Formats: sequence, structure tokens, C-alpha cells
Amino acid sequence: MSTDSGRSINPLDFHSLVQTIGEVVEKKPEASNIKAFRNMLLFQYLVNVLERDMLPRNGAYKESMNWNLMRESLLNMLLGSRKIVYKTLIKDCMSAACYLYQEMNCTPSMTMDHSGSCNVAVAMALPEAKQCACVSLNKLLLLIIELDSSRNLADSQGLTTRSDGVRTPVSEIILDEITYNTDALSFFQIFDEPEQKLKLIVHYLQKYIPKKEIDDSENPGLWDNFFQGTNFCSHKVK
Repeated sequence: MSTDSGRSINPLDFHSLVQTIGEVVEKKPEASNIKAFRNMLLFQYLVNVLERDMLPRNGAYKESMNWNLMRESLLNMLLGSRKIVYKTLIKDCMSAACYLYQEMNCTPSMTMDHSGSCNVAVAMALPEAKQCACVSLNKLLLLIIELDSSRNLADSQGLTTRSDGVRTPVSEIILDEITYNTDALSFFQIFDEPEQKLKLIVHYLQKYIPKKEIDDSENPGLWDNFFQGTNFCSHKVK
């Protein structure tokens, strides 16, 4: 996968980078401050590259309905690579983001140890780098959600082919992870894009709460009215 300027993103290395960020937060001894700082900056850069490549393509795609524009995007090719397990990548992104968020909200963990050979400048910059890495993880998931939305539109218009493969929507993976992994519940605190957060919550309620528990004989249509209201709200927060 190469950009117009010759840059490339190796899918396996990208996934490894996400895993490394999670290892840093879990304070594994092999993850030094300098290495952690470097990896977080690299990850932020790569997510920005993916964003700058995808957003113009997505805008042009919505105008022309030329699916090739999105099919050839760096993000779509990255997620479709056989070198990585897509669902594992998403789960690792969520785990790293949750760990980062928890650490940023834990005052003692933000106190850096300047002893020994630790580079003081890097140690002082590391908390900010962690915060930016958390933002980048959030941005990456939002980009994938946008890609899924464009893919769904292409599917409905018959623009996709077998070569596009089948990929589980990221929202489904997020909801399953939140449902079956209690450690991932803090993800809703990290995911700060109002419209998409509301959509995820509504999707969760629709998927995991039986209709009969809300809509009974005394309140016919309550369930449908509830979701009409939430869908109205989701348009309001755009």
C-alpha cells in the first residue's frame, strides 16, 4: 500500500504498533519511555496519513458514487489485508484506548520516574503523547465507521464485487466487546463523537434488550416510539 508520495503502511507493522501502545500502558518492562514515545508519535502520524487519504476520497465518492475511490483507499486496503486479523485489530485498538484513558485519569500513574538513565524530556512529554495516542485511536475507529457507512451505501447500490470481501462492521465488534468484556465498558467514556456514540447506544439497546421487555400491552408501540425519538436526537447532534 503506497500513497502518492511513496509512503507505505505495512498492515502487520501497523497492528504491532497498536499492540505495542497497549503494552506500554500495561507497563511491561521491555517498553522503555523512549521507545514508547517514538511508537506513539509514529502511530499518530500514520492515523493522520490514513485520514488525509480517506476523507477527500470519501467526499469525491459521495458525489460521483465511484466505489473505486474508496476501494483503493489506504484504510480499506489496510483493513482488508490478509496479514492481519481485522477483529483482533479493532479489539486491540479498544483495549489500548481504554488503558490509556484509565491511566490518564489516575493521578499517581502520571507521575514520571526521572531516575537512572531515563530521558527527562521524553518522560515529561510522555503523558501528552499518551493523550494524543488515545485521540488517534478514537479517530481511527471513527474513520472505520465512516468507511463502513460508505461501504453500506455501495452495497445498496450494487457497486461492490466479490473482490471487496466481507467485513464485519466495526460497530458490531465494538458492541460485542463491550457486552462480553467488562474491561471495555470505559470505551463509551473515550468515544466522544456525539452522533456516533448515540448510534452505538441505540444499536446496543436494539440488539441486546428484547422488545417485549419494553413494549407491553399497556404501552403498545412504546418501543417504536422510543427509537423514533432517539433517531431524531441523532440527527440533531450532527
